[in-house]
Order: sequence, then C-alpha cells, then structure tokens
Amino acid sequence: MASNRSQPLRLGLSPVQALTRFPGLAPSELPTAPAPPPTAERWAVPLGAFRLLIDPALSCELSQGDRIWPIPNTPAWIRGVINRRGDLVPVFDLRALFGPRYQWPSQGATLLFIVGTGDDAGAIITDGLPYRLRLDDGQPSQPPADLPEPLARRLHATYQCQDTHWLACDLPGLLHDLGRRADATSGGENA
Repeated sequence: MASNRSQPLRLGLSPVQALTRFPGLAPSELPTAPAPPPTAERWAVPLGAFRLLIDPALSCELSQGDRIWPIPNTPAWIRGVINRRGDLVPVFDLRALFGPRYQWPSQGATLLFIVGTGDDAGAIITDGLPYRLRLDDGQPSQPPADLPEPLARRLHATYQCQDTHWLACDLPGLLHDLGRRADATSGGENA
C-alpha cells in the first residue's frame, strides 16, 4: 500500500490560527462586575461611628495580641507592621488618620482586621468584632459631608441607620492608597 508522505500531517489548527480564530472584544465590550446589591451579605467592621461594609469574598481574618513593630519616620496613622506567616503586614490606625472629629470608643485591646494575603495584605485597627450583615431594607443615603477624603474615594455606597453610617467600601483599595500616601509622606520613591 502506497502512502502519501509529501503532505504534512495536519492535526488541527496552527497555534496562530487557534489563538486568532475568534474576533476579540473591544475593552468597552468586556463584561464588568456589577456592584453588589443592597441586600448582599457583607462583613460589618466597627470603626467608631462608622461600620465599614466589606465584601465577604475577600480573604480576611481577625487577630488580637500580635506585636506591632513601629516603623520610624512614618505618620502616626501607620501603627507599624506585624509578622503574619512570614509576611510583613502594614497596620493602619484610621482613628489617627481621620482625627478626633469622629466619635471613637475608648480603645481596649488592639483588635486587627486583616484583609488580603501575602504581599497584598493590610490591617486596620477595629473597635470590635466584625459580623455578617444583610442590609435588606433601606436605600443608599448620602455619605457624611465630612467623610475623610481617602475613604470617600473608595466608597461604593452609604447607608444610614440612626446615628450609624454603613459604608460599603473597597478596603483593599483604601489600604493600597494609604500605603502610597505613607510612601509619599515619608519621601519614598514610589509615590
């Protein structure tokens, strides 16, 4: 039986053909993640007169009793760093950043709310245990007029119940912004 070896054996598309056979989507056509609905369950992190509403899908943990190592020549709102499984995690004190114009409960033991993992982790000092919350009733309200600018930039929605403001925010983004701000304040190159 004679075989035809003059033509190469084709098993499918070439790599270039396989990668380019479908037309690409323009950036404006790419799907975007919708904002979570008001009834979505979130973490409520107590912070003075505020409750930060955090996406429960984020990697987060609570810690108490970690030694916070101060960092010289940084603003007072950077409490320092903690060692979390071999990673240095910056600790931000939003009380010191936002100032005395807000009602802060007396500080007991330092309770840290840590969000993210590895190099992307950051921590804030919280006033109490976070808890799961579902905001079923109530429409978004206007944010407080004197909301600190770093927090206002990362705000998705605001809810108000009596004297408490529930702030749905991008906490990882806020911590990233604060890190860049600290770098600029201390004269770092990455500002």
